[in-house]
Amino acid sequence: MRNLRVKTIVVSATMGFALVVAGMPGTAEADVCGTVGSGAGCVNSRDVRNNSLTGADVRNNTLTAADVADNSLTGADVADSSLTAADLNDEAGADFASSDQTVALTITDQTVRAVTITAPTPGLVIVSASGSFLFQDNNVDSGQCSITTGAALDTTHLISAEEASATPDAMLSVPFGATRGFVVAAGSTTFNLVCNEPSGTVSVLDSSLTAIFVPTAY
Repeated sequence: MRNLRVKTIVVSATMGFALVVAGMPGTAEADVCGTVGSGAGCVNSRDVRNNSLTGADVRNNTLTAADVADNSLTGADVADSSLTAADLNDEAGADFASSDQTVALTITDQTVRAVTITAPTPGLVIVSASGSFLFQDNNVDSGQCSITTGAALDTTHLISAEEASATPDAMLSVPFGATRGFVVAAGSTTFNLVCNEPSGTVSVLDSSLTAIFVPTAY
């Protein structure tokens, strides 16, 4: 070869073995990664064979998101049970309120149960309510409730029960349940079970209110 420069590096003086490295004219060995005698920090992706590195070759906490190509990870790359809610972005969440309860209703709207969800991003909250109306009057009893973010009964999402006028003392306890979805902004939103008593003597027993946040609608 023309003008070939040869550099000999003795690897083992005791065995007399020598490694010969050939360099092209005008090339400084110190600037070429992957050659014997390369400077510190001179290894790049061309010096590493595909699939030759494992987790044991990477020091803990040295990789960041910038080191991972978009869409390159799948479920197979994540060990079972290794992720917690803190590792997830905009994870779903829930809260609830329930207990032994007797709330005497009046004709005025009142909040029987309330639960607050703090959403990490805009999304949706699905709210479920349950309980029982207790009818206690010899005349016609009626009770009504709604799931709402306000303090007033929302008649567009009404839960109601009423005795028939011909048999005003026929019912004692009437169970109820309802579900309503809300679109929410990031931050805290309080959801209420608001009830009243249009007639008779009515109480709400053992109500429960559950709210679940999800970031995406499908």
